[in-house]
Amino acid sequence: MVLLKRMTAATLALAALSIAGAQADKPPAFQAGVDYTLINAPTDAPASTRSDPKHIIVEEFFSYGCPHCYEFEPKLEAWMTQQESDVELERVPDSLGRAEWVFYSKVFYAAEVLGVAPRVHLPMFEAIHEEQRPMRSLEEVEALFTERAGVEPAAVESALDSFVVSAKIADADEEAQRMKVHSTPTLVVDGRYEVEVGKAGFPGMLAVADYLVDLARQQRAGKTPQVRADADEAPAPLPAPSAAPAVASPPVIHDTPAAPAPIAASPAVLPAAPVQVAGSSTEWVPLAALIAGIALGAGLLWIVLARRKPAR
Repeated sequence: MVLLKRMTAATLALAALSIAGAQADKPPAFQAGVDYTLINAPTDAPASTRSDPKHIIVEEFFSYGCPHCYEFEPKLEAWMTQQESDVELERVPDSLGRAEWVFYSKVFYAAEVLGVAPRVHLPMFEAIHEEQRPMRSLEEVEALFTERAGVEPAAVESALDSFVVSAKIADADEEAQRMKVHSTPTLVVDGRYEVEVGKAGFPGMLAVADYLVDLARQQRAGKTPQVRADADEAPAPLPAPSAAPAVASPPVIHDTPAAPAPIAASPAVLPAAPVQVAGSSTEWVPLAALIAGIALGAGLLWIVLARRKPAR
């Protein structure tokens, strides 16, 4: 009976190790160059000047004039309630070069300067996209700020024309250029990963953001998680040293090792490039080990039971 218990424990331990190996070898869920854009390498300093060593900043580039941003707003708010305390959301208004959207950026920062942004942010969206009011005049904005936040019209006008608001808009424009933002809404995670809506829609966009927040958290903890990159983004091979032109520099291996180049003068058979079978994955290897381990344990258990003498 003792031997039986030991054999069972060994089988379970082997299965646990196989499962752990499968999880460790599982490739990343999302790929750079496909699901998101890598602005700066994890080993470099973040491209964003708004990065915080204590928090993972998620920047949302948006505009009140963008209907997709209005649709995205409640989904982003709900997503933020599920994040840990080390994640912070920072909204960055982006006019995308449209003159009529510059005024909306001024409205956002005027509300921020006056300390009433939470009270007028959503009403601005609703006025434009639900009530079909353009909200491009001083009078319309003053009325909204007074109605929703109790701010005097004179204070609203002063904030809109202030140097502080102008400086904030200039900084936001520079940030959008650094992050290479071309559309709204766009998310930038930890100053180095850019996520656009894409074909997956808002749920897919937020799923990628979840992955990137966790990736940034691991990197900050000193771990080096695997980052899948698109083949088009692989760096070019280094040129051969000029002092020894006959010796080519080794190629830079990015994701999938390339097949060795054939040598015409040699009759030797060169090793073939790795064959990728459709539907195959490295995660099947640990699964096979799991099945083999269970089969081995079952076989040993059968031998033990077969050798036991029947009770008299």
